[in-house]
Amino acid sequence: MERIFTLQNLNCANCASVIEEKLIQLESVSAATFTIGTKQLRITSTLEDMDALQEQIQAVCDATEDGVVVVPFVRAAKKAKQDDHDHEHNASLSAIIVGAIVMAVAELTNWVPEQYMTPLLIVTFVVLGWRIVWAAVKNGMKG
Repeated sequence: MERIFTLQNLNCANCASVIEEKLIQLESVSAATFTIGTKQLRITSTLEDMDALQEQIQAVCDATEDGVVVVPFVRAAKKAKQDDHDHEHNASLSAIIVGAIVMAVAELTNWVPEQYMTPLLIVTFVVLGWRIVWAAVKNGMKG
């Protein structure tokens, strides 16, 4: 049966290799693999009793390296996707509606004199896309 343990306070790759070799020599253990990045010991054993297996592993670790603590590995619970926000989408929606109305009125009617058309479209563009414009300005400053 495959079990996973966490070997806390084990930072030496050489010591981990020695522990792996000693564990494989035990009768009840057929395979042992330690991953130093995650500090996980994956072990295949014939022992059904997890506490007895943990005690054997702890004894091997104590004989090899001081301060190593053997703990059963517990998977962290996956975080549920949260959809609550601290902001409202109504402001963005109202800006889009106002901008669309202003652009439609400016383009489709002759109410706006020609000399004001370009500044009006620029202001509408900035109102609708101020986040993108601001990001472009900041990136332009960085180079």
